[in-house]
Amino acid sequence: MTEKKIKVLLVDDHLVVRNGLGLMLRSAQDIEVAGEASSAAEARAMVAANDFDVVLMDIGLPDKNGLELLKLIKADRPTLAVLMFSMYAEDIYAVRALKLGAAGYLTKNSPVETVVTAVRKAAAGGKYVSTALREQLASM
Repeated sequence: MTEKKIKVLLVDDHLVVRNGLGLMLRSAQDIEVAGEASSAAEARAMVAANDFDVVLMDIGLPDKNGLELLKLIKADRPTLAVLMFSMYAEDIYAVRALKLGAAGYLTKNSPVETVVTAVRKAAAGGKYVSTALREQLASM
């Protein structure tokens, strides 16, 4: 019997980033890159038309800020896990993203194991928070 794979939608306006993320995620047998979008409009259309388990999304998109898109996705599909994936350090956007309903925040220099772990945790209904962010949240 085949185990159900975690279906992930990659949202980033850079093809090279989507390709790199795809390679990282395909290294895990239980994760499937089930879709890709290069803009907020594409991402919303794909979320509406498909049944993803996790959205892995950049903050910097050409047509809408990723935090705005996060709000829209959570309004449309409140239970869909959305992980933010950004070049910006955690201290800039992570707390805001979590308050808006993100399942976690990853920086683009995260190692493969971290990305895979975060996707699995988000798909299981949990939140991925790095040790540094956990300490920051604890001191608030």
